[in-house]
Amino acid sequence: RGGTQFVVRTGKFEGDARALLDQIQRTDELLGGALTATGDPVAITTQAGLTGVITRYAAAGVDGVLAAFVQDGTGIEVVAVGPAQPGQDILGEVAEMIASIGPIGAPR
Repeated sequence: RGGTQFVVRTGKFEGDARALLDQIQRTDELLGGALTATGDPVAITTQAGLTGVITRYAAAGVDGVLAAFVQDGTGIEVVAVGPAQPGQDILGEVAEMIASIGPIGAPR
């Protein structure tokens, strides 16, 4: 909605959430990605107790967040991007979606 995109990717990963976030950022940089982290990562815990890290992610005219979680050898990358300075309702919806991420294999 409003040009905002929300993407979740998973894959095998043996490090912690901070190492996954660092790897995602390095890979994006090596591939010439326009998005870059613009702040220091901070700890985040979802409503289901999954812990990870999150940082702002931006490029010209685009703003968003990049979050990383690791559970039992599986890395979870969350990217939400949209127009710079989106409405607060969009930001709230993105925050709710990230907060709702549960452990892999948990019943829904």
